[in-house]
Amino acid sequence: MIRKLQPDDWALLRTVRLAALQDTPLAFGSTHAREVLFDEATWRRRIAEGTWLVDVADDVAVGVIAAFAQGEGWHVVSMWVSAACRRGGRASGLLQELIRYAQAAGARSLDLYVVDNNETARRLYERHGFMRNGVQRPYPNAPGLTESEMRLSL
Repeated sequence: MIRKLQPDDWALLRTVRLAALQDTPLAFGSTHAREVLFDEATWRRRIAEGTWLVDVADDVAVGVIAAFAQGEGWHVVSMWVSAACRRGGRASGLLQELIRYAQAAGARSLDLYVVDNNETARRLYERHGFMRNGVQRPYPNAPGLTESEMRLSL
């Protein structure tokens, strides 16, 4: 079941986000060491400032996706599915639901960065219509890696 988080869901977000950062640290621009220090007010503010969706199975969050409004579009800042639930369509479900929220809010595009060596993520985004737009930058958490921006026009 996918649901949109509200500020009172801050502890759930903290749990799933920290799990994601520990499980796949090279997939994110942030780190577990940084975010484990966030207090309740910070987690509540993050929820209030963006759109955070979680996929819950048996009362456990097994996936998360988030985006923040940026100009006329939205910027995806988090996408993760637990290892035990990968390859079952959960990532596609989260992405499709986020696309619906963005369209309903009047966003004209969704964009994101994906680390260039993350073929699985890149293929997922391509299946949903995202395309590389030629923007590349050094990946901040691993010297020598780059990440590419991808965009979906809505």
